[in-house]
Amino acid sequence: MSGVDRQDQMASYYPCERNAKKISLYDYRISVIESLLPQKDNKTQKNSEAKKTEAHLPKKPVLIQIGIQIPLVKTLPKPRWNFRKANWTAFSKSLNDNIRWIDPIVNNYERFIGMVKGTAKRYIPHGFSHKYIPCWNEESDRLYTEYQRNDQAETADKLLGYSLAKGRKDHWTETVEHIDFKHSSREAWNVLRRLDPSQNRGDGEPEIKPNAFANRLIETSRAKIDKDIFRKLTMDLKVKKTHAVEKSKWAEKFTPEEVQLALKRVKLRKAAGLDEIYPEFIKYSGPKTIKWLSLFFSDVLHTGKLPKLFKQTKILAVLKPGKPKNDVSSYRPISLLSVCYKLLERLIYNRIVSTIDDTIPL
Repeated sequence: MSGVDRQDQMASYYPCERNAKKISLYDYRISVIESLLPQKDNKTQKNSEAKKTEAHLPKKPVLIQIGIQIPLVKTLPKPRWNFRKANWTAFSKSLNDNIRWIDPIVNNYERFIGMVKGTAKRYIPHGFSHKYIPCWNEESDRLYTEYQRNDQAETADKLLGYSLAKGRKDHWTETVEHIDFKHSSREAWNVLRRLDPSQNRGDGEPEIKPNAFANRLIETSRAKIDKDIFRKLTMDLKVKKTHAVEKSKWAEKFTPEEVQLALKRVKLRKAAGLDEIYPEFIKYSGPKTIKWLSLFFSDVLHTGKLPKLFKQTKILAVLKPGKPKNDVSSYRPISLLSVCYKLLERLIYNRIVSTIDDTIPL
């Protein structure tokens, strides 16, 4: 059989080979094997063709940074108050000078909040750091400037190996040595958690929407109430209100001394409520502001009305230790109430605490 006859015979088995382009022996064998295999459906065939096309596409470049890498801490772009550098003397004086323009009634609480915030912005540093480097000091700044000028490895070693490393070590030593549960148990427990490697979790955000937390709170707050007991308590309350004294000693006006005594029990460095008033704003206010607060709380007590912001709260969902992030029940709700509302609670408690201790048996 001549060579021409052999080509015609091969073309009868593979009729498309005569008009096709030249291919390698490997591709030819692959085509023969695929023809002997059972045919796939159209969807699978399209997927395989798409994978082959993706395999021949040019790959994306990978960017690799080479050289000195100084660790940067990402901070939230949310301004915070720097109470350590606040001018509390000027802050208190400004509040005392401007508080006289606001009447101490319930409806003026939002005006009071606006005045306090405006005064705080003038006398308390307020902002956030765009690039925060832990333990970065003046020596580190000098070495970094010198390295940019001479580009020497010795300067880089001093910056990374001596300045930053020594600063982190000194800061950690000072933190561990000053652990005191009596002074601040929160700081002490934070240090101990950082020592425990099992407490280190990933930075992945949970896939739970805020509405899921809200529905969880509604479900857990629906307690079953006995209708008969509720009706009896309502009737007893009405009877007691009819026989109550119009102005008893419990309903007397609050004095500035009572407010000052309640402020001593207010803890600093706590989160603000929905009105964004921090405990430091009230703690370092002047005598005229304290007198205004006493008249304001007295108006709340006599009218029986609360400001709208007293009834609202900010709820944070904190993950319980060792619980999965994707389960709503794994989070503990923490409500952030208004500082002024908590101060009013303290004022009322100080008045009735002696009677409660004598009435309720231990």
